[in-house]
Amino acid sequence: MPENYDEYASALSGTSTSQYLTLLEIYHNELTAPIRVVSDNKDFVLNGKTFTALRFGIKLPVDKEKQKPRVTLTMDNVGRVLTDFIDQTNGGRGAQVRIMHVLRDKVLSEKPVTFLSSSHPNLTVDGNNVTKTGGSDTFDTSQIADQVLSGNGYVATTVAETTTFRIFGLNAVDNGPNWPDIDYAIDLREDQDSIVIRESGKNRGDFSTYQTGDVLSIERAGTQITYLKNGEVIYTSTVAVTAPDLLIDFSIRSNGATLKNIVIETKKTLLEVIEEQETTIQEMQATIQTIQDAV
Repeated sequence: MPENYDEYASALSGTSTSQYLTLLEIYHNELTAPIRVVSDNKDFVLNGKTFTALRFGIKLPVDKEKQKPRVTLTMDNVGRVLTDFIDQTNGGRGAQVRIMHVLRDKVLSEKPVTFLSSSHPNLTVDGNNVTKTGGSDTFDTSQIADQVLSGNGYVATTVAETTTFRIFGLNAVDNGPNWPDIDYAIDLREDQDSIVIRESGKNRGDFSTYQTGDVLSIERAGTQITYLKNGEVIYTSTVAVTAPDLLIDFSIRSNGATLKNIVIETKKTLLEVIEEQETTIQEMQATIQTIQDAV
């Protein structure tokens, strides 16, 4: 974060010389999914969430006492989604807003996970895709990735089929191929279409359905673990992370089962978010009224 509040305010207002991206998320009970926009000329993806390109400005007043400031939001153009949202919620009352600010040239895209070699004769590794190709119908096939999740970040995989048993997750210590060893895991089963969350063998419940093409991820932020489907949180763990590094681990039961496009993004390769401030749209009513007048 900048050393003084004035510097941060100038960065958000666009007077800083650094190449920043400003991201905005709007949450409300009337929304089936948050509205996400980025003040840029092209869409932007962060942690599996797509922010739609829409030019806007965020300005925070200088606050010498470092008290919570009021936010001014200005937009050159208002899209249909925002127009409908403002109409449906009487000007956005009761909503919450999250503002994120990252350096454009420091944001790195997620990277494919790699495996130097397979430790199991019935496992085929093809880049960042793995397939069980033989053996018995038991959870006996696994492999630890070359990368580890150090600090904040996430790992993800894309669902390739809905007819096999396999478990994917993060682990502090690898004690073998069986699934109860995995500390934080997503369990995909052939006998149901829901996502089962398991932690060190304990069933935390069924959360959401899944289908081919869904992106499932496990994200770490500090000591907290969250599970996501297509960028939306489906479960937040109550078990705090204590290990500095987490292994990418999996266990496969069904012959022919695959884990496709396993990727990792560590936020140590991102600029630390210099501010993540939540405020209510109630504090932005004057500006939203200006937006309504422009529609």
